[in-house]
Amino acid sequence: MRKEKKKPNIAINILINIFIPVIILSKGGTFFNHNASITLIIALLFPIVYGIYGIISTGKFNFLSGLGLISILLTGGIGLLKLPNQWIIIKETSIPLIIFLLVLISTKSKYPIIKPLINEIINIEKINKSYNNKKNTNNFENKIETVSFLMAGIFLISAILNFILSTLILKSPPGTLDYNTELAKLTALSLPIIGTASMILFIAIIIYLIIDITKKTNLELEEFLR
Repeated sequence: MRKEKKKPNIAINILINIFIPVIILSKGGTFFNHNASITLIIALLFPIVYGIYGIISTGKFNFLSGLGLISILLTGGIGLLKLPNQWIIIKETSIPLIIFLLVLISTKSKYPIIKPLINEIINIEKINKSYNNKKNTNNFENKIETVSFLMAGIFLISAILNFILSTLILKSPPGTLDYNTELAKLTALSLPIIGTASMILFIAIIIYLIIDITKKTNLELEEFLR
């Protein structure tokens, strides 16, 4: 019997990657002798260690996991080196922008980045067979390409929202407690604003895909939904 893959715990993920760093960045200065650098290091240690643990425990290292760790390390590096806060704004904007470009470029390749993600939700192999059996000229692979373009748009919107939020919030120079507090605010607002907007768009795209599948195949929802 094949061992079922362990699913990540979303609550723990949010707790370690968002809530704990936000609390430490906001209030940690009081406990660490008002040392902004130590506060920043301790706050970022939680998502860094958790990210490395996730890679080791699953035995998988993908590009997005690596990019997430690099993003956290850059945040720490900019704060510790006390670089101008424009650098953190560039970092916040460039990460989703890089993903947008990679998704867009990969869409026309043999290995679209979005395809494995979609395959986690629906059974692509079964759907492909059903499309071909019904002799649809617009086969499922073409639909995947359309969905990939739409998914790329989500990352572009995220980049724009990241730029707006970070520009409005980050005013203090890195290496100060005020900067840490602003970074905490940015992290706290990213989930309800950017995360929620991205999730709504993602769900809308998946619903669009499911509607198309049910129209062009004989499959019921429970037959192709994982």
